[in-house]
Amino acid sequence: MARLGQLVHRRSITVAVVALILSLPALGEVLGLSVRFQAAELTSVTRSVVVCLACFALCVAALVNLVRDVDRGYPPGRCSLAAVILLLAFCSPALLAFALLRSAIR
Repeated sequence: MARLGQLVHRRSITVAVVALILSLPALGEVLGLSVRFQAAELTSVTRSVVVCLACFALCVAALVNLVRDVDRGYPPGRCSLAAVILLLAFCSPALLAFALLRSAIR
């Protein structure tokens, strides 16, 4: 675990870009969600929930890494860029969570 911490030390932009790329499946789940809810398949809904939670966990881990790098003296310009990339990474799972909640209320 300590080795992983050394690997991502002062690499917030890289971690944010990886989080952005890995959060794209959540966007695909949002686009195909309305069709699947009409079919009412529990396995597809469960898969969407798992994808949503995994993407949120990845984005939160990237955010924690960014906060720790800010405390370690990471340059402000790079912190700002990483924060914007993380904002974009949080959009996909947030949209998926909203779509899941909206469909569950129906």
